[in-house]
Amino acid sequence: MVGLLLVLFSLVAEAAIPEAPAFFISNLEDQRFWSRKVSEPIVISFFFVDCLVCRKEIPELYRFLKTHHPHVRLLFIDPLGTDTASRIRELARTLNVPSACFYQDGLGTIALKYGVNNIFPTIIGIRQGRIVFRFNTLSEDNRRLMAKHLN
Repeated sequence: MVGLLLVLFSLVAEAAIPEAPAFFISNLEDQRFWSRKVSEPIVISFFFVDCLVCRKEIPELYRFLKTHHPHVRLLFIDPLGTDTASRIRELARTLNVPSACFYQDGLGTIALKYGVNNIFPTIIGIRQGRIVFRFNTLSEDNRRLMAKHLN
């Protein structure tokens, strides 16, 4: 009886973790990314060029993941059509983050799939095709949450 309850609990817990919507996008270096073809964890940070909080957190998030979770794929996705590729490249250069980490989704279709409604930054973690965290700031508590789900 206890075994059956444990199985049911694990099925309910797994069903409570939402499946991540699939998407296809190319970065600023024209390298294609298909979310369903990636086995390692993914962190997506939705941003826009003139977002002051984003400008602060992009290099922090990049350094944190590169240092503590180098196996994690990091995508900075700009969903605003008004931000040009050249402005995003300039931002990458200014922040000293590789332009290969930056993606432009001018129509905002990926942000819509993930329910990002003009709240930037929005940081989402995906592991094994499921969303494992979502937050809007890179606080110490959220760093611990990321570490828990990305290891």
